[in-house]
Amino acid sequence: MREVAVRQDAGRWGILWSAIALVAILMVALGTELSAGKSGGIASIGIAGSSIVLSWLFMNVMFALHYAHGFYGDYGDDHRGLDFPGDKAPDYWDFAYFALVLGMTFQVSDVQITSRTLRRIALLHSVIAFFFNMFVIAVTVNILGGQA
Repeated sequence: MREVAVRQDAGRWGILWSAIALVAILMVALGTELSAGKSGGIASIGIAGSSIVLSWLFMNVMFALHYAHGFYGDYGDDHRGLDFPGDKAPDYWDFAYFALVLGMTFQVSDVQITSRTLRRIALLHSVIAFFFNMFVIAVTVNILGGQA
């Protein structure tokens, strides 16, 4: 996995920031569409809901890939920035677990962050996830309030 991560490492910061911008633009577009088109009915709500779920999954997968590439790249020599319990050679599923837990709970669980750089990236991930979830709650309240 180390060779794959190093080979695919080109432009990872640009890809991560592009993904963040893409999801932010999508959230604004969804919020605008749902606010403007109150008569869209269940179809527009279904499309918006699936778009939100897929955007959330996309963002967390992008962070998981970023963590994996950093682990096998340049986040420090102390376990490459993350210490997975009982496993010194984590695979993509381990990084997906780390990113999804961070995206759902805004905190890490059993994985230790051992690098300052990675701690800052995890903080950014948590803040983005928090605002993403706040947006979802706000849109849901807006939809439910408009239907009353």
